[in-house]
Amino acid sequence: MTYLLAIFRNKTDTMAFYSILLSYRVKCKIVNTPKQAMIACGISVKLSMNDYVKALEIFKRRRFSSFVGFYKVTERGSSLIIVPYL
Repeated sequence: MTYLLAIFRNKTDTMAFYSILLSYRVKCKIVNTPKQAMIACGISVKLSMNDYVKALEIFKRRRFSSFVGFYKVTERGSSLIIVPYL
């Protein structure tokens, strides 16, 4: 399974981005940031790879000072591979 995480350094920005995505009907959810990411505030916004373009467009309309980046997460068995996405 592969998906994206939008990772922020503070929970306020994470929750604000999540709420904005929902208002645009982007399927997403709040998840714990995997420890392998070794960054962030502890929670991230999880979304489908298919929703990246829409999420990026929404993100660009409102800057978040604590934004770390979008990360592609690939689950392989019990391990996660996390890499910056574009």
